[in-house]
This record gives sequence, structure tokens and C-alpha cells, in this order.
Amino acid sequence: MKLAKILIALILISALLCGCAAKEGFVIKGEGGEIHYTEQLELVGSYPHSASSFTQGLFFHGGEMYESTGLYGQSKIFKNIDIKTGQYESEYSLPANIFGEGSVVMDNTLYVLSWQEGQVFKFDPDNLTLIDTVSYPREGWGLTTNGEQLIASDGTSKLYFMDADLNDIKNITVKFGDIEINRINELEYIDGLVWANIWLTQSIAVIDPENGEVKYMIDFSGLSEIVYENPDAVLNGIAYDKENGRLYITGKNWDSLYEFELKKN
Repeated sequence: MKLAKILIALILISALLCGCAAKEGFVIKGEGGEIHYTEQLELVGSYPHSASSFTQGLFFHGGEMYESTGLYGQSKIFKNIDIKTGQYESEYSLPANIFGEGSVVMDNTLYVLSWQEGQVFKFDPDNLTLIDTVSYPREGWGLTTNGEQLIASDGTSKLYFMDADLNDIKNITVKFGDIEINRINELEYIDGLVWANIWLTQSIAVIDPENGEVKYMIDFSGLSEIVYENPDAVLNGIAYDKENGRLYITGKNWDSLYEFELKKN
């Protein structure tokens, strides 16, 4: 892929819901259509990503990229992925009867969700040693953290906030106006907001964690230069390298990992 500066379309969530044409080059906040700032994502790199990885979780910890993948008999966790080559330091294979989902590190514990198996796996993030397996009361989809709480999705319009022992603290409903946004999937916490893939779309919702309000949507359909034969090969995977201010985006079974610089005016 030829690298070039591209502007990712920032769109009203109503465009997602009704199929309206996206407006490019600016952000519109809320139902009133108020333009409050412009924001550009500059594509600065495209790197190899394993097309066999059914990406479910993607994040940074200690300057290293981690990834968790799904599918029965294929679910794994990868540690210290070399962004430029796709190679990794180590991996851990989940049991064949487990469908791996979202993952994150909080309080030096690596948490990995399972889809419908009602289990959460806890690892030492430094060496991927399994510490514990605990029960979980809902489907596992996405997982991130604000540094003090775990934040999880379950494929509905809900986000669940939990302590380190997975006890529920609160939940919020993700909405645009009065419309609930379902199929919330992989998550990343960036500068006080929750970025969320919406399953089966090419869009990412940026959510206020205080009240569930969708501040704006980002349309990544411009990355779809390759037509994937697998209908499950959808956008899924958001990782933010806070130290370098870089955003990384990929998808399930995608062969590329995209690097962006976020520019605000």
C-alpha cells in the first residue's frame, strides 16, 4: 500500500444509522450539528499483521504491544509484538474449548475475556504465566481500562465498569440522543474517552465514559483497499501508544496493521 496523508471521515452517528452520506474534514457534536473542532488522522505507516489472527484485543503495556485472538482451537495471546515485522516475543495458547476475546493489563495483571464460556483468565504480563481463572457473569467482547477500573463490553449497548476482582461498579448505556448503539466490541481508553469498534461496521465510536454519550464517529472505510472473502474479517483492534502519540488500527484476519498520528487543530 502506498503511504499517503489521508483524512479519515468523522461522521454523525446518524449517518451510520440511516446510511446518510458522511461529511468529511470536521467533527459534528450531538444532534444540533455543532462543529466544535477539526481533527485529522494522518496515516504514517502500514505494517505486516498475521492474517491468521482473529483479532479480539489490542493494546500497549510498558511500551510493548499485546494482542489477543479468538476462534475455538486458535485463541492466543501475543506479547511484545514488533510493529514493523509482526514478529513477537512470546505467545500463550488458550484451551481449545475457549474462544478468546478482549484483553488489557491493569495493576500488573493481564486479563483476557472469553466469549461465551463465562471465564476470565489472569496472567503475569511479563511472561504470560497463567495466575488464575475466574468466573464471569456475561459474554466477553471488548476490554480496556482507565487505570483504576476495567471497562468491558458484551456486544450490547452496555459498558461495564469493574474493579480488579471483576466486581461490577456501574454500567452505562451507549447512546446517540435516545438511540442505543448496539454491538459495542473492542475497546481502547484514550485521553479520557472510550474508543469502541462497532461489530460489522467500519466505524469507531468515541464515547464519554461518564454518561455513555457518543461524541462522534470515525469512519475507517477508507482502509478497505482489500476485499476480504471472509465476511468476519471486520475492523476490530484499537491500540494507543501514549508515549509516542500513535494510534494503531487493524481487523480480524487483516494482513496489515495501520499506524496513525492524531492531529488536533
